[in-house]
Amino acid sequence: MCSKLSKPEEYECEEFPLAAYEGAGTGDVRFLVRYIPRAANNTYGRWLGAWYAYDRILHKDQFYIGFIEKLSLCRLDET
Repeated sequence: MCSKLSKPEEYECEEFPLAAYEGAGTGDVRFLVRYIPRAANNTYGRWLGAWYAYDRILHKDQFYIGFIEKLSLCRLDET
């Protein structure tokens, strides 16, 4: 899917859900792709691998990733 997007220099394609489990390659249409900086992608990959090892997540183990939406509060009288 990333081939349909313009690729900035020094960026790599990343997808969610994670390619190792339920990524775009599974045929499911519920995913997103985005180019992110190569350094960030490499760091993310190391952290993800460490998390899998620390929590003993094996290939094809199920897990849930939750999100907390960050709320931005403002006063109604602000312009």
